[in-house]
Amino acid sequence: SFFKEIRVSEIHLFSNLQLFYWHFLEILWLLLFLVFYF
Repeated sequence: SFFKEIRVSEIHLFSNLQLFYWHFLEILWLLLFLVFYF
């Protein structure tokens, strides 16, 4: 049971990191776009 909970939290953490990473990329592209076109 304990190990199962650890596993679930790991997966949860991983999905959160993925989400964070994609938002980071979006913001990065937006900044690049602004820098090059304005």
